[in-house]
Amino acid sequence: MEYVDYYVTLGAKRDASQDELAKAYKRLARKYHPDLNKAEGAEAKFKELNEAYEVLKDPDTRKRYDALGANWKHGAPFEPPPGWGGNGNGGGGRRWEFSGGGQPGASGFSDFFETLFSSGGMGGMGGMGGRGRARRGGAFRSEDLFGGFGAPPPQRGRDVETSLKVSLEDIYKGSKQTVTLSFGGERKKYDITIPKHIRHGEKMRLGGQGAVGQNGQRGDLFLEIQLQTDPRFRVEGDDLVATLEVPAWDAALGSKVLVTTLENEVTMTVPAGVSCGQRMRLRGKGLGKKGGSKRGDLYMEIKVVVPKKISPEERELFEKLRELQE
Repeated sequence: MEYVDYYVTLGAKRDASQDELAKAYKRLARKYHPDLNKAEGAEAKFKELNEAYEVLKDPDTRKRYDALGANWKHGAPFEPPPGWGGNGNGGGGRRWEFSGGGQPGASGFSDFFETLFSSGGMGGMGGMGGRGRARRGGAFRSEDLFGGFGAPPPQRGRDVETSLKVSLEDIYKGSKQTVTLSFGGERKKYDITIPKHIRHGEKMRLGGQGAVGQNGQRGDLFLEIQLQTDPRFRVEGDDLVATLEVPAWDAALGSKVLVTTLENEVTMTVPAGVSCGQRMRLRGKGLGKKGGSKRGDLYMEIKVVVPKKISPEERELFEKLRELQE
């Protein structure tokens, strides 16, 4: 397999900081993202960028990659313990040569392994503890000495974010919606229950419903709530506010009126002498509150109205009313 230099892939220097690597990756990822770049080869380039950054973003895997290059997945370089090398510290100037088995005249182990696992050499393996002693006389396995790094962790797919338009009734009732979305070459349907406490601009998270990663692990799907405008009500936290127009004579004398809520119609008593801007409350007719079954309230904000055109008889009555107030 051809060696790929991950630093070249990201367009970064080998001594770049982790922040510099992240900036380089984000700049190129935006350029070659399949949803933004439909050119031939863009998706393949995007995958190469993800592979390179997945290795270099982690300081540990980056250190192994810097030391081993193309063989970074297969282990770390072996350094013999003090006294084993040819440096005059008890090694007797012995030089260890690792030769592959199966060659004419070659044994299945190198000189180093034969000495290490011979009956005389095992005494020097006390540092391996029980594992070294358990293998005495048995078949040698390289993982007893080196361990191994195993397969790389699954690369998680990217998160997907979109908006979801809902009405006040959807939030009030906690209704269900079926949403069809297309991304990453997929087209999927989702059955979604709108929470009663959700608000405009908040996000719903659907775990594991985002784009698929290289090893099959999905990211998440985020739905940002976009509340549609309702001409009847405006939202104030958990409460709703509606305008109630009251004729001047009803405001003065009091009356009973039929008002509309998100659930039904109810009769409300307007007390005599009510003034413009005053609010009357209908308990529990607002939106659901977080963390419980309680609801906010519905406030009817009074707007006293007078007729734009009046008859001669009405004018006479209003004039008499004004005289009484003087």
